[in-house]
Amino acid sequence: MKNKEKYVKLGVVGVDSGQLMICDPCYVDSEWAKKEVEFKDQLEDQVTKEVVDSPRKTGGSYDDVYKDKLTWNQAIKKGILKELPEEETGEFSYDGCCKATMNEDNGGQLNYKLGHEGAGVVFSSGYGDGEYPVYVKYGKEGRITEVRIILIGEAE
Repeated sequence: MKNKEKYVKLGVVGVDSGQLMICDPCYVDSEWAKKEVEFKDQLEDQVTKEVVDSPRKTGGSYDDVYKDKLTWNQAIKKGILKELPEEETGEFSYDGCCKATMNEDNGGQLNYKLGHEGAGVVFSSGYGDGEYPVYVKYGKEGRITEVRIILIGEAE
């Protein structure tokens, strides 16, 4: 019998990417953008105000020389180079999920290909990788009315 008074454990969800997503599975095949994760690949030279490609874009390393015998890392540390912020597109893709969970809110909205909201929501998972318990609460008709994922702490 379904308990309508408190949360009941439905199962566990495994996490290997440090993030979880809530979406309707019918959109995964039709809306999910299958592409590589895009790393930050541009910086701005604070002296010249020009945008420059990072060494990653050309297969190099941040330990390579940028200019004036300074490595890319040293130039960033001295404030000569500034990393440009990632665009938060809300794209329904793994790249979009990563960008959304790396913001100050630790999550955000994922959009359909046409740009409108609703494809899903993604968020960072507690302490990262592992298994997290999922609980539900049932309403009067025996339908699920609430879902609770315990990321840190104990269930009720």
